Amino acid sequence: MLLRGGKETLEGYLLLGGGTALWSTIEVASKYLGGTFTPTGIAAVRFGLSSILLLPLFWKALRRDGLLGGRVRERAFKLATLGLLGITGTFLLYHLSLDYIPASSAAVIVSSVPVFVAILSVFLFKEHFTPIKVLGVAGGLAGLLLLLLSRGGIAYSPVGYSLILAATLLFSLYTALSHPLMKSMGAAAFTSTTLLFGTAGFLPFLLHPSLGGMLRGSPGMEELLLILYLGVVATGGGYILYFAGLSKVSPGAGSTLLFLKPPIASALAVLLLGERVTLPLLLSIVVISLSVYLVISSPSKKIEG
Repeated sequence: MLLRGGKETLEGYLLLGGGTALWSTIEVASKYLGGTFTPTGIAAVRFGLSSILLLPLFWKALRRDGLLGGRVRERAFKLATLGLLGITGTFLLYHLSLDYIPASSAAVIVSSVPVFVAILSVFLFKEHFTPIKVLGVAGGLAGLLLLLLSRGGIAYSPVGYSLILAATLLFSLYTALSHPLMKSMGAAAFTSTTLLFGTAGFLPFLLHPSLGGMLRGSPGMEELLLILYLGVVATGGGYILYFAGLSKVSPGAGSTLLFLKPPIASALAVLLLGERVTLPLLLSIVVISLSVYLVISSPSKKIEG
């Protein structure tokens, strides 16, 4: 399944919306599981299960494109580096942060990835900021500052907010560096490969209890079903729906639905975890969501010369 534009269809947007909705449950499920599984355990099981689920898409892409296997072998070092950067590193920091900060705050901050990708693209690919993109980037940074400097922000938990900011910046770098490889390999093959490398990166942390281990307590049936949901449905299923949707609409148009993640994830955190709704949180959700929409919907241009 390749990342390519197609005719805009209602089915495509419904698939994209479904993927976004599933991804919006990740913070809440991870936060709930934090009492039974370590952050390392949650991350490893989550991506291990989703990697298995995505393997059939990878084999399908290999059968469709006879040259793909060679491209994967030629780029193995880059793919491994990106997997360790964007999966292992990012999600160790991400799941560690949920020990310290509300799920809603984590969801809002992580949703600002497109803002940082836009900034990195200027330096990495010499892309030009359109006026709309400038407004989106400025708004996104302002929304982040609003949340971080609020009463429940970074002064409340310097460790937690530093971890989630580091995870967001790391994933932004992974996303920006992924574009050329994803374009040549296709989204399914690229994502499946980096997920496999990234999942392997968790093994040292699981094999040595002093580095984290997997369990904090004895999981019951509820916790086992929830972590199965997190890996198979929320992560793997979210990727499958999102790729399927992108094959039916243009990538730029489809990506704009990502701005829905912060309000959905925050609403779930309030309803299911009993987290407090604060005015800074609400304002940051609105500002960052609108900013992400502006950044993604604004076409990119290369700087000449």
